[in-house]
Amino acid sequence: MVENKDPNFLMEWDTYNIAQAQLEFIKENPDEYPQYNGMDDDDILSTIYADTDFFEMEWESLTEWLTEIMQKKNYRNYYKHSWDVKVENFGWRSSNGEAKIKAKDGTELLQKILPDTDCTFRIFHDGRTGIKIQNFHHDSPTGNEWYHVRPMTIKEVEEHEGWI
Repeated sequence: MVENKDPNFLMEWDTYNIAQAQLEFIKENPDEYPQYNGMDDDDILSTIYADTDFFEMEWESLTEWLTEIMQKKNYRNYYKHSWDVKVENFGWRSSNGEAKIKAKDGTELLQKILPDTDCTFRIFHDGRTGIKIQNFHHDSPTGNEWYHVRPMTIKEVEEHEGWI
């Protein structure tokens, strides 16, 4: 797994790194995984990639952690579950945009803002209350696509009454 030295780094979704970390864990704990005895790294990785339950559990863990971070950032004068999202360099046209969304948890937030394709992404703190997401996919292979997400204040929600 690649170590991220950015002090604002929170988490990432990268199936390659997840599979590599699981491979290392299996190799370090062979007694816990006797079914892999005698298999080479490529065979073990093939088995890991074919295990959809494993990746579903990893996804659930990531989204639960993101939910906890969202709850910590959305407090006091902020309107619960309302988020202002700005995107830079979206897709192959490198478009910029903004949206106001409602998202109660990490799963809903990611589903509403990321494109409906295979994505690899990194999540960082963005100031005291926000997060930013660097996204990689087929239309943004170098990770130039960035989402800035921050909770909306009660006043901002009242001003944008029709969007909910």
